[in-house]
Amino acid sequence: MAPISFTLDHNCLIALEQEERYSVAVRSLVSLHDGAGVVVRVVAVGASERLPGKHLAGNYSQFQSRLDALGIAHLPVLNPPVVLDVSFYDHAYLADDDEGDPHQRVGAGSVRTEVHRTRTIAAV
Repeated sequence: MAPISFTLDHNCLIALEQEERYSVAVRSLVSLHDGAGVVVRVVAVGASERLPGKHLAGNYSQFQSRLDALGIAHLPVLNPPVVLDVSFYDHAYLADDDEGDPHQRVGAGSVRTEVHRTRTIAAV
């Protein structure tokens, strides 16, 4: 049986940075990744999200530095399909109509839970 996987979105990074109450749940998931055979990933689309102060990252290495500062740089990064003028193209993939919905292909064949809100993580 494939391991259960969780995907941390941009809100999870914010929770960690601001030490919100949900950051405890995020850290718990990271601990499970580190020792219990659970897969926890970070979405690379977060590299294109606005940073504190409302500015955009100038390059992908800023995102990597952010993950490192949060202590989660060791987690696998889930690259998104390319979105023109949004994605860092060397950290995204091209999708085509023949492949179907690229969001449905991610984690195909495994039990998959995506965490899109920090409130959801707290309930996990």
